[in-house]
Amino acid sequence: MSWKKLPNRMFSAFPDSLLPVIRFFVRDFLIFSIMLLSIENTVFSEERLNQGERNLHAELTISKVALVPLENLSRSPKDALPDIITLMSKSLVDKKKVLVVSPELVEDFLIKERIRNISSMSKATIRQMGKFLKVDGIIFTYVDLLVSGEDPEIGIGCRMVSGYDGSLIWTGYTALTGREFASWLGLGRITSLEKLAERAVEKLIISFLDKMNVSFGNTIPFEIAEISVNPKNVRSSDRIKVRVKLTSMGNIPAGINARLGGQERTLFDERSNIFDGTFYAPLSEGKYPLKIEVRDQEGGIFVFDSVAIIEVDNTSPRVIVYYQDKLFSPNRDKIKDSALFFPYLEEADTIKNWQFAIENREGEVIRQSEGKAELPRALVWRGEDDSYSAVGDGEYYFKFRTQDKAGNVAETVPRPIILDITPPSARITIAALKKKVFDSRLTVRIKTGSNGGN
Repeated sequence: MSWKKLPNRMFSAFPDSLLPVIRFFVRDFLIFSIMLLSIENTVFSEERLNQGERNLHAELTISKVALVPLENLSRSPKDALPDIITLMSKSLVDKKKVLVVSPELVEDFLIKERIRNISSMSKATIRQMGKFLKVDGIIFTYVDLLVSGEDPEIGIGCRMVSGYDGSLIWTGYTALTGREFASWLGLGRITSLEKLAERAVEKLIISFLDKMNVSFGNTIPFEIAEISVNPKNVRSSDRIKVRVKLTSMGNIPAGINARLGGQERTLFDERSNIFDGTFYAPLSEGKYPLKIEVRDQEGGIFVFDSVAIIEVDNTSPRVIVYYQDKLFSPNRDKIKDSALFFPYLEEADTIKNWQFAIENREGEVIRQSEGKAELPRALVWRGEDDSYSAVGDGEYYFKFRTQDKAGNVAETVPRPIILDITPPSARITIAALKKKVFDSRLTVRIKTGSNGGN
């Protein structure tokens, strides 16, 4: 029976004495109510169905965040960077009334989980960090432009991910120069890099909202559990091997691609959920982010940005070695007993290893030192060979060799240094003259190149 005939059947039992008008209105009301109920049930069913296909969005109040250590993407040394993280923390507290977790707690988590490459943290790790620190958001900050001097420049960028599911909920970037603040008379120009950094952070935090739209419901069905990029510091056209270990949540990836500096490579499944591929380093110097794209069986693409940073460096490290005296005398009289050498890195670079060598006139190495990473503050030579035996007087040559992490090698030109421990010899000649007067003459033979220490 049709639901449209239901009111007529109900009213057939009513006596004919009912007014036709009342019967008409009641019947139409019942018809309208049944139709409305049917429409609501249909809409509700469709909404429940679509909830399984679409993400649900909600507004989240950001009340507590964590700031991870700053990432330096500029070519400036770390000690030249202003304290951006402290400025960010202060601005968030003062301007936005947002609580910021102490750097010590953030550092404790990174050490505990042995996280070295902050930019490639997986969503699983981010969720674990959010739960551990009990924060609404985790902010990653980087500097990609830094120029000091009377006309400073700075570029700061950041992104905040949800502490609940690792999804991206806010990004910001600002770049400033000191001359931007100068009036037509030149007044107001900023010449301090620290002051410029403070202005840049203030401008960046302006775009930070008290409430963010957070996506709940469906999450990315894939996560990068591990990523290996070898090497990360390269020269142009060097081969770079990429290996990605993927974890899936009930889905099987249909394919995985990697992008680097305009290149795209398909990573092949060598083993279960482990994908390998090879790049050739870009020709131009600079830092390049590696992006991973995973495609599911339905054709959806899930992007993981900046999972690693590749630095292309074609410039050899420039090292200058200063030394105090060209001539020394290691005879333990506390006067010029040793030769001191001070290696200095002329431009910022990442040193892999270094070697220091002393050679004789025949080019034979008689004394050498070596080390990794940072250059030594000073090197001392006390006139001994590698077996700690004293060497003879003469002219020797020192040189310094360095290799950076990209494989660039530089070696200084051999420079002379004179070792002299032989004291000057003296001979006295006495001649008899008339009238019993003696003439004494002192003849001193001094070896050429000897110093006052002998």
